[in-house]
Amino acid sequence: MKIKPKRYIVWSKEEIDLSDPWQRQWYIEQVLIHGRAEDIKELDLKEVRKLLPDLTLPREIRSLWEEYFKNHSEQYPADKTEDKILRLINRMAIMVKPRKQFWDWVNSTDPSFPIEKREMDEHFEQSNVYLGPEFGDDHEVERYLEQIYEDIFEDQLNGWWTDESGWPQNRTYQMFREWFEVTYSSMVIDLAPGQIKKEDL
Repeated sequence: MKIKPKRYIVWSKEEIDLSDPWQRQWYIEQVLIHGRAEDIKELDLKEVRKLLPDLTLPREIRSLWEEYFKNHSEQYPADKTEDKILRLINRMAIMVKPRKQFWDWVNSTDPSFPIEKREMDEHFEQSNVYLGPEFGDDHEVERYLEQIYEDIFEDQLNGWWTDESGWPQNRTYQMFREWFEVTYSSMVIDLAPGQIKKEDL
């Protein structure tokens, strides 16, 4: 089913195919954000209730609808399977774990407050996870890491020492691989209900 959206709701497309799940969800988002009361009345609110956890909405609009469905829970009950759906995310997880060379540098930045071995051992077991695009094979992943390793390297350094003058110089890709253990996985599965929130670092 194709429709011509009202210009105050969607101004970037002349036509929307509501039989396409992605376009349908996107259109519902636009109606909830830009639509008028008469436009919202045309929506299937049971469908809105079901899709709400995955809709990209401003916080105040999301809160309004969450409160509305909470107050009308008998009319619009929550989908019992909603919290049990496993969602595969189209990202690759890059796990970065500091090696001994990194911790040696951390201790050199402020010798008066060295990290004790117990604390270091605890951090040895922890990894930061960075999400990148999906790739078909290991060679593509390696090329991608060579392009973005500096951002990861700087994030790791900044997490322990914000004075950049104390950071190691000439941070090459080889140095990055020597300082950090890097593993990755193309299977990223979201177990939590609701929308994934992003914050700028």
